Amino acid sequence: MPRVSVSGIISAPREEVFRLWTAYGNERKVRAFPAMQSQRVISLDGNVAVVENVFNVGGRTITDRRRYVLYPPERIEETILESPGVWGTMEQRFEEVPEGTRVTLVQDLHFKGFRFFLAPLLQGFLQGNAQEVIVKVQAFLKSEGGGTRE
Repeated sequence: MPRVSVSGIISAPREEVFRLWTAYGNERKVRAFPAMQSQRVISLDGNVAVVENVFNVGGRTITDRRRYVLYPPERIEETILESPGVWGTMEQRFEEVPEGTRVTLVQDLHFKGFRFFLAPLLQGFLQGNAQEVIVKVQAFLKSEGGGTRE
């Protein structure tokens, strides 16, 4: 129901940003993404990964399973396969710009059960979370000494 799209600049080369975004199951990725607690790769076949994710959202632990289709280094198509409260698709696009990489996150989510009625209220929350991801990844890369483009 809510379709959310946010965009921001990360001061790092596109390949570096894409590599971090697709480091499924790697501790480095878990540290870079604010709500993520862990990831476990279920299967990897060519450019398709199925991953179990554990997130902390609003003080609640949520486990889901997602399929990621990779089109390096331009985009990732993500589908929620199993989740307790939501289903839908997401896309992450990575565009080279003079300042580094423009990351665009598009979420098309549908809520299950009573959450369906809360969807219009959750749109701002989702947009804020997506924007926070871009800001946190930028800060993470900068803290590692990478992710700077002058």
